[in-house]
Amino acid sequence: MLKNFIAFVILFLVVLDCILFFTLVLRYNDENTSKEDQFNSAWIKMKAIDSPVKLTQKQINDDKLEKMQYDFRTSELSSIIPIPQDYNTTNLIVYESLDIEAPINYSVMEDFFETYRDSAVINYSKLADFKAIQDLMIKGSVHYAFTPMPGEIGNSYFVGHSSDPLGGGGEFVDIFRNLEDSGKIGDVFVIYDNYGRKLPFRVYEAKRISSNSPDIAYFTEKDRRVVTLQTSVDDTSQRWIVRGELIWYDFENLLKESKQ
Repeated sequence: MLKNFIAFVILFLVVLDCILFFTLVLRYNDENTSKEDQFNSAWIKMKAIDSPVKLTQKQINDDKLEKMQYDFRTSELSSIIPIPQDYNTTNLIVYESLDIEAPINYSVMEDFFETYRDSAVINYSKLADFKAIQDLMIKGSVHYAFTPMPGEIGNSYFVGHSSDPLGGGGEFVDIFRNLEDSGKIGDVFVIYDNYGRKLPFRVYEAKRISSNSPDIAYFTEKDRRVVTLQTSVDDTSQRWIVRGELIWYDFENLLKESKQ
């Protein structure tokens, strides 16, 4: 009886030593797995690959580019360009090559449409006079309330004077003067939004349009992050518009890397 007990204890200790040994080996292997293997493993799981395929760096980059491109066309701006914790500048358009620094003033829908008498409800069937917008334009550029905020998906629209049409003077009455016939494809301008984000835009279109062409001016972009800058030209019967698309430098840098 005693011999059987001793034999059982010895066998138990041997099994316990084996378990401890293999546990240490597995832990060592896990801790010493390369970052590349860990990254590959994560991508394999995410893409539901059952076999232990080792992805190349190009495949990893291509997958990241695909996901980033999807996010760029669909996600909230904050998931692409996060709101900074520390910032010094807000609500400003800087078009350095044209020497433009234009404070941003945000309009509201009541600036465009009248409200019902004795009510704050907006009457969208009746346009208001342009006085509220003109008052804002004396202070700099104006963002149109019926368009997206800068950097969001769609066509975010800004206007600014190129001259002093009312003759009232002021620091910003011709803030977009240098924009007229000068904005060029390939230029980059920056918008500092009301959260302090620095949003760069690359110009892809610059042209004159009729003041009676709202379908051209305010057209909606469904999957692009566009900003349009507008100013009046000649006798105000025409507009000069410059359109730029948001630049996501992380995406562009990875795209360049994948092509090397």
